[in-house]
Amino acid sequence: MQIRNKLTLLSSAALLALIPAVTVVAQSTAAVSDHALSGYPYVTPGQEDGYQSPATSASAGISYVGVGYSDQLITNPITLAAVPNFDFGYHKKTETKDSFSLIDGATKRYLVVVDKNGTLDWNVTAALGANIKTPTLINNNDVSIVSNTTNKPVIKSGSSPDTDWDGSKITSTLGSSPNSNLSNPSFTLSNNSSQTVFGYTGIKSPTPAMASPLTAVLDFNAPDSVTFNYNNTKQPVVADKFVAPITWTLSVTA
Repeated sequence: MQIRNKLTLLSSAALLALIPAVTVVAQSTAAVSDHALSGYPYVTPGQEDGYQSPATSASAGISYVGVGYSDQLITNPITLAAVPNFDFGYHKKTETKDSFSLIDGATKRYLVVVDKNGTLDWNVTAALGANIKTPTLINNNDVSIVSNTTNKPVIKSGSSPDTDWDGSKITSTLGSSPNSNLSNPSFTLSNNSSQTVFGYTGIKSPTPAMASPLTAVLDFNAPDSVTFNYNNTKQPVVADKFVAPITWTLSVTA
């Protein structure tokens, strides 16, 4: 049986400026009764664990069996606690560069998943949207955001409360076991494409790597963790900007 839950957040990926993040949260519905058969028209009301009046003939009857599973994401939610903004700064065509690093000095450029269960499988995908600045000379299909294949974004994890991920308690050495179950493949974000950027496969292990909770952080603080790629021959010589949203989607399967 699969339980799927999706949470989507938007952040801005900007060559020159940033836009505020927008949040869309998926809602879950709790079970209305302890009886799995409650609410089904075939079952005699009040007899979910009693006798069933035959509805066919005197020599045949139909009863029902039922079992239900509550949504553990209600009491132990998994959330995208933060998504990173990418600012690549101002540049000139005369630099003759085809790729640009992130602005240096960042300390909180994080993608954060807080799982109060700690044993769910999940992944986060990202999709780069179109330039929201109009008019513009920059073609959406000419730009991309690419992860560094040799110096990937740093994975951090721990079992600290979700208030600690923004501090010093979540480090790359904390929780070495769950780190082995976390993965961030190389990715290239371009217009209208969606790629997996972060994932956890703890529940597939014979013994879950960590008990609840799990805080997983993808650290983009290094300027070269991702680059903005744009062929120099196509870059404008006049003032222009590329400011676009990135849609981050957390998908859970357990």
